[in-house]
Amino acid sequence: MTTPIAEYSLTTTESRIQQPGATVTMTVNVGGVVSSLRDTVPLQRRTGNTGAFQYVRDITIPLGRTQQNFTETLPSTRGIYEYRIGRSGLTQPSNALTFYVGLGLTGATITASPSPLLAGQATTLTGTPTPSDAQPIIATNFQRYNDATSRWESVSSPYTRATAGAERFRVVLVQTIRHSVTSPEITVRWHPRLAIPTIADVTAYRGEAYPISNQLPAATGGISPLTYALTGLPRGLTFQAATRTIQPATVPATAALGAHSLAYTATDSAGNTASQSFTLTIRDRLRLTAPPPYTGDIGAPIPTPANMPAATGGAPPYTYAWTGLPAGVTGASAAGQPWYTG
Repeated sequence: MTTPIAEYSLTTTESRIQQPGATVTMTVNVGGVVSSLRDTVPLQRRTGNTGAFQYVRDITIPLGRTQQNFTETLPSTRGIYEYRIGRSGLTQPSNALTFYVGLGLTGATITASPSPLLAGQATTLTGTPTPSDAQPIIATNFQRYNDATSRWESVSSPYTRATAGAERFRVVLVQTIRHSVTSPEITVRWHPRLAIPTIADVTAYRGEAYPISNQLPAATGGISPLTYALTGLPRGLTFQAATRTIQPATVPATAALGAHSLAYTATDSAGNTASQSFTLTIRDRLRLTAPPPYTGDIGAPIPTPANMPAATGGAPPYTYAWTGLPAGVTGASAAGQPWYTG
């Protein structure tokens, strides 16, 4: 009689993905010195990948055999179960065989986030198994349909498209070499980038209509609907976002004078923004009050320079020009106040 000093291994040709209560065939393989007597080894099992193995039953290996097939009924509850051959004599436990009971893939779905989006933005692809706890998932293969070749090709996630357009995607989830599922396809759209045309600087006058339309240009691209905002308007003016207009259409007399830097922004439904800046200058019209008449005698000097009314409005500083003065009379300007002498 000899004591078996052998290393055992446990193998199977069955799928590791099984239904609850299924019966599978496993094989005990004997390595090292084969026993000259009939050998009995304990079959052990544990639930999940942690915790202690529990005794299930004994497996008998006939005299001189190097392997022995046996059948085992798997648990009726969904879960992960590991089997092994426990210690027998001086033998170490065998490798563990894992069965995924009731966790087989029946389908898959693919999602993209965000979607839709703008050209040049990335979308993250996600594959979800059905059932959601299906195990194991050994590979997740995202695919894009190539219209040029009429074939599906593998892509990485996140995925970026540089130009506007649409792409078709699907995901292949692989559970074992012999079992995989393919999701229905989805379409992801990339919209043109959000943009606002350049806006020229504007000069407007109090009490007058705008020299150009008071409606600001619409943005292009982006993901509808779009909203608009305008900041920096002077006192007396407001912005109506729904119509993209500066109100009132006639510049009020109370509008603050000067150059005002405005920022015009469009925002799409995904939160993308585009902006343009321009300057709105509010002025009064340049006005010059008619001077009073002056009567002088020929040959008699003008005793003091005759001051003329100064200009108002416009954009100071002012310069003045004289025409039609009689011989011997000159016009000039000092400190912004026109005058003449002769």
